[in-house]
Amino acid sequence: MKMKVYRELRGRECSRRIPVVKIGPVYFTWWSSRLRPLNGQPGDDPDRSKATP
Repeated sequence: MKMKVYRELRGRECSRRIPVVKIGPVYFTWWSSRLRPLNGQPGDDPDRSKATP
């Protein structure tokens, strides 16, 4: 579970594809263990952009 302000939310969090609860100006988010990264590798963050060599 993480606590964030709106500008720190990722795409999936903003679109509410993962659980998000707003309490005042703070958003509480948590990623289910059932969600898999888009590229299928455990531990990768699907919303983090990767640099290409």
